[in-house]
Amino acid sequence: MNNKQINKSIAQLIKTVKRIRVEEDNLLPDYSSDIVRVVRCEGLVSLDSKKINARDGNITLDISGKVDFSVVYVGEGGGVESGFVSVPFFDSLRLPLPNFSFDPESITAIVRPYKESCSCKVQSPRRMSVRGDVALDIEVIANTLVESYVERGEGDYLCESITEEYLSACVVSSHDEEFKISTELKLPKNCPPMERILLTDAKLLPESTSCSDGKMNFWGNCGVLCMYVPETEGEELPTLESFYQPIEVKGTVELPDVTSDTAVLINMSPMSMEYEILADNLGENRILKLDLTYLVQSIFLENTPVSLTHDIYGVGVMAIPEFDTFNFKKYLGSHREINALKERIPLKKEITAVEGAKGEIIVKNAGFDNGAFIADCHMNFSAVGISEDGESQVSDSIDFVLSLNFPSEFFASSSGITFDIEAGVGFVECSVMDGVAEISFDVTTVASVYSTSSVRYVSNLEFSENFETRDSVVFYYPSTEDTLWTVGKRYGVSQKKLLDDNGGELRRVMVID
Repeated sequence: MNNKQINKSIAQLIKTVKRIRVEEDNLLPDYSSDIVRVVRCEGLVSLDSKKINARDGNITLDISGKVDFSVVYVGEGGGVESGFVSVPFFDSLRLPLPNFSFDPESITAIVRPYKESCSCKVQSPRRMSVRGDVALDIEVIANTLVESYVERGEGDYLCESITEEYLSACVVSSHDEEFKISTELKLPKNCPPMERILLTDAKLLPESTSCSDGKMNFWGNCGVLCMYVPETEGEELPTLESFYQPIEVKGTVELPDVTSDTAVLINMSPMSMEYEILADNLGENRILKLDLTYLVQSIFLENTPVSLTHDIYGVGVMAIPEFDTFNFKKYLGSHREINALKERIPLKKEITAVEGAKGEIIVKNAGFDNGAFIADCHMNFSAVGISEDGESQVSDSIDFVLSLNFPSEFFASSSGITFDIEAGVGFVECSVMDGVAEISFDVTTVASVYSTSSVRYVSNLEFSENFETRDSVVFYYPSTEDTLWTVGKRYGVSQKKLLDDNGGELRRVMVID
C-alpha cells in the first residue's frame, strides 16, 4: 500500500558575493607620451566562462574573466592620452553539498560580475600600475527531490488522506549565449567632432522576456558612455568631451523545452567593445561605430504541480505516518520600475565643471518596511573634474533608499514574498556650483518575485493490521467545524461508509456503526 511519488521544486543552494582583486604593472608603448598625472581609470569587467558541478561532497564553481582597464592621463606635452590594460582573473568556489536531496542534472548558476573600484598609480613616467576590486554576485540553484506519500486504497484496507496540489517553480534548463550589437551613434549637436576616443563604457540591464514555441525573446537597454578628445586647431591643447547614448538590446534564444508558461532568470554583461570614428555627410567626425559583444545567462523555470499528503488515517489498518516539511518557491512574475533621483556631493577640489559623469549601483539589501518595499542602494560616482589646473579625477559614493511600488496582485494569497533584484543607472547629469556637485540620474530596477510557503506533509507510512470492532452503535453530534473527514478520522470509519450509513450527507446526528 505504500505508494511514493517524487516532486521537484527549486532550491537556492548558494547565494553569495565573491570578491577578487586584480592588479598589474604595464609599460607604455613607444609611441605614447610620458605620464604626468592620471585623470581617470575605468574598468570593464567581463565573464569568459563558468563551470559548475557537484561531486565528492562539494559544489564546485570555476569562474574566469577579465578586467579591461582604460586609463586617461595627461602627457608630458600637456595633451590628454589614454592607455589600455587587460588583466585576466580566475577563481574557484567550493562549498559543501546541502543536507537535502537535489537533482545534479539541474544545478546551474548565474554570475553577475561588476567592478567595485579601480585605480591607477604612476610608477615611473613610462610605467603605470592598475588595480581593481571585482565583485561576483553568485546564485546557484537546483531542483530539490522530495518523496511524498500518495493515497492508494484497496477494499477494507483503506487509507484515507487529504492531498492538496501546490504550484512550485523548478528548473527546466539553463543556457549561456553570446550576442553582438553593431550600431552607429551620432554625436549630440552640442558636442564638437571627435579626434580620438579615450574610453568607452557600457552597462546592460534586462527589461522583459517572453517565451513561446521553443523560443525566448528578451529586451533590454544598454547605456554607452564615451569620452573623447575633440578636434583642435593649431597649437591649441586638447580638452575633454563626453557623451552618453542609450541603445536597445534584444535577441532570441532557441530551446526546445521553452513554453509560454516559462519564467526566465536572465543576466546580461558586456564582454568586449570595439569602436571606430566615422565622418558624417559633411565630412566631420561625428559618428561612433560600435561593436559590442555581450553574454546572456538565462535560467528557465516552470511552475509545476506538486501533490502532497498532509493528514492521514487508516481504516482496517493502523497507518503510522512520518512527517517532513517542504518549502515551496512559486514564481509570481517580474516587475520593472524607473525612479528619478537627485543628490548633492561636496567636492574636495576646486572644480568648475565635470565631464563623463557616471554611476554604478549595487543593491545591498531589500525587503518590506511598514508595508512598503524598500531597497537600500549604494552608488559609486566618478567623473573628470575640470579646473584651472587642468583635469583631475573626481570620485565619491552615495547611499540612498528606493521605495518601489510592487503590484498588489503579487501579494495576494501568499504566505511569504522573496525577490531577486537588479538595478542599473542611466545617464548622470552633473552641474557644479560653489564646490558642490548636484547630480541627477535615473535608477532602473528589475525584480523577479516569488511566493514562499512551508508545508508539513506525510513523507512515509508504516502499516499494520488493526481490525477493531465496536460493541455498539455510536450516535455522534457533529459540531459546526466537523466534516466527514474529521468524524471518520475520530472513529476510524471511511468517508464512504459514513455516507452509506447516514443517507449520503453529514447529519445533525451521525450514526457510526
